[in-house]
Amino acid sequence: MAEDIKENYSKKKNLYHYLVLESIDFPTRNYPEFIEKQYKLHNAEVWQPQAPLYDDYLDNKQRIFRSLTAEKEIGRRQFYKLAMAATESISEFDQKYERFCALTDRHEQINQDVRALFPEAVQHQQQKHRQLPWIHLSELWDYFAPKPSTKEDA
Repeated sequence: MAEDIKENYSKKKNLYHYLVLESIDFPTRNYPEFIEKQYKLHNAEVWQPQAPLYDDYLDNKQRIFRSLTAEKEIGRRQFYKLAMAATESISEFDQKYERFCALTDRHEQINQDVRALFPEAVQHQQQKHRQLPWIHLSELWDYFAPKPSTKEDA
C-alpha cells in the first residue's frame, strides 16, 4: 500500500491507504487490484489515499460523526446500504440515495458531513464519483464511533 502511494501520488504529501480486513481476509493481490476486486472498477478508478487524522482534525471527524448519528432516524444500516449500493454501480447508489433522502429532512446536511469526513475522497472527484465517501464511512464506522463508556470510566 505504501508503495502504491510512493509510485502514484506526491511524495510531498502525507497520505495513507487502508484495508479493513476480517480475520479470514488475506489480500493476495497488490493494493490497486485488491481495491478493484473489493469495490469494483468504477470505484477503483477514482480511489484516493486519505490524509492522516491529526489532533483537531481527528476531533472534528469525531464531532461530525456524532452529528451524523445523533438523531436516531438514520441508523448504521442505512449508511451501510448506501455503501453496498455504491460498490455495485453508480445508478444503484443513486437509487438508494433517493430512498435515503426520503427518510430524513437532514439528508443535505448528512451528505455534507459525510463528504467533510473524507476530504481526500472528494477533492478530485467529479459528480459521477460522489459515492466514495459513503464507502469510506461504512468501512471506518467502528473507528469513528465513540467508545462505549464503562463503569470504570465513571
